Amino acid sequence: MKNTSKKEKGNWFAKKYQWLKTGFDHDEAFDFVAWHSQVVLPRLKFLRENHTGYPLSLEKKAGLPTGISDEEKNKKWDKVLAEIIWAFENIETTDERDRKKVERGLSLFGKFYLDLWD
Repeated sequence: MKNTSKKEKGNWFAKKYQWLKTGFDHDEAFDFVAWHSQVVLPRLKFLRENHTGYPLSLEKKAGLPTGISDEEKNKKWDKVLAEIIWAFENIETTDERDRKKVERGLSLFGKFYLDLWD
């Protein structure tokens, strides 16, 4: 902080105080969508690239026919994760058509939230 202005130093101390008081920088709460997307996105991508299975509830939650192969279920899980990832990558879009895709991806995120593990 050697060559910083008083305003920057004050901001640094304010953020440190926020961390001590609440455990987080308050800017993260005021722009929660951007912060949450930034935190969630790399973890979702890692999960997609490294998962070794699919949720047991996939058939029911995704409306798949019973009796399909594990390979088909894995492909469907990849597609679900891809839709969720796309939604977080494009969460700030203003295009109406893309907005609907974002809402679908976020809906899938909510639907499969408890299944995001491997």
